[in-house]
Amino acid sequence: MHNTAGLALYYQGKYPQAFQEFLSSLRKDPNNVTAHFNLGRIFEKQGKFEDAFIQYQRTLSLDPVNQGAKSGFERLRRYEKRPEIVVRTREEELEQQVRAQPDSLSGREAQSELLQVRIKQIQDLFDQKNYSAAQDLIVKTQILYPENGELTFLNARYAYLMNQFPDAAEKARLAIQRGVSQEDVALYLMALSYEGLGDFVRAESALKDALKLAPSNAVYYERLGIVQRRQGKQVDAWEQFRRGVDVNPGAVETRVKLNRLSRELSLKTYTQGKLAFEQRNYAEAKSLLSQALEFGELTPDMQSEAKNLLSMTEYWVQKSDKIAQVREAQQGNTLNINLKRDLPFEEVRDSVGLYVGQYVSWKGRVVHLEQKDGFYEIIVDSDERNEFQEDLGMQGFFVVHVKGKIPDDRRLSYLGMAEIKGKLKDSAFVRNPYNKNVSSRKQPVVMLTEGRFENREFGSGFLRVYPEAGLF
Repeated sequence: MHNTAGLALYYQGKYPQAFQEFLSSLRKDPNNVTAHFNLGRIFEKQGKFEDAFIQYQRTLSLDPVNQGAKSGFERLRRYEKRPEIVVRTREEELEQQVRAQPDSLSGREAQSELLQVRIKQIQDLFDQKNYSAAQDLIVKTQILYPENGELTFLNARYAYLMNQFPDAAEKARLAIQRGVSQEDVALYLMALSYEGLGDFVRAESALKDALKLAPSNAVYYERLGIVQRRQGKQVDAWEQFRRGVDVNPGAVETRVKLNRLSRELSLKTYTQGKLAFEQRNYAEAKSLLSQALEFGELTPDMQSEAKNLLSMTEYWVQKSDKIAQVREAQQGNTLNINLKRDLPFEEVRDSVGLYVGQYVSWKGRVVHLEQKDGFYEIIVDSDERNEFQEDLGMQGFFVVHVKGKIPDDRRLSYLGMAEIKGKLKDSAFVRNPYNKNVSSRKQPVVMLTEGRFENREFGSGFLRVYPEAGLF
């Protein structure tokens, strides 16, 4: 095969390339007649008659009837008694030229060509896992090219393969400083070295820098995801695996890691989201349930429940936002209220007219709850121990008005406990909904600005209630 290629190059006048092909043929078979004969022809074309004569002579020693060799032998017979010269390879010629004329134009061209030859040889040795020979050639070549970035990178690669991680990281950094052609690959090697040292923070930083230079490299995304997982950044790692699959759908290993992590995170965020919903932490529940659905590895039943819970959390989040806005408005409105705190219920009840417009804060038990037109009414008994169902005078009752609709939460319900803050509006007779009697005197009516309700039969914690829009 080398002879065929060599002949083609010979007839094209490409004698140096043809020489290399015939030389390769002789390395495989030192007795190859065709290769020796054609080397003689090349040397004769180049005016190297001594070398040509020797090759014709060798050809005839192997094939005495070779007519071409006989003709060449006769033409160059005058060189018969000259000593046999050593045939140099192209690499040896280049190295000799570099050493002899390093600053000349031809010397610089030889430097460039020799460097490419050596780099290819080193890479071939790496591919063959002949690491010791590769390192020897790196050291030999660095004598000629001490500041070359490519050789420095190959040196870093050798250090990494020998588990010399600190040296590998430093040489990868130095290769970048010296202008290595593939900076992203050097950064990736640096990241692997830091990872080998257990320095995941620096490894993550190097991989992010590599991705800035090569944003379509799925291998970098996968490695970044692995490093982030080791730091406990599971959601970030999931995002990197997903990007890796996006840029290279055929990245099987990355897809396997993505699916495995998706299953873990789906179940985890689904469980946490349900717990947050049960604890009425709706904003957190919304975030967690949204993530669980995005990870996409829930069972059909879990997925259905997550969607239902998410729908409910979105309602309550909007409700909470509205309540926060109303509360802010109420705080502004109550600046105009004469804030006289800790007004005793009995004192106010006996002289309501003196305290209208003032701010009160009372507690009691919910006796009755009724929706009116545009507001709802709560009857509260301030005496928690009172047998209110049989109370005829209802001296401890007070009425609370709240603008809006009754909340869909059973913590605000019959027999629940109430903490009321609001503005004293006026007074009115109160009808006991259980014995139908009317209070013996007018009882205080409070316009609610903030309320807390508790009924442990229907859930833990307090329900906070605010009017849905400004004051009455």
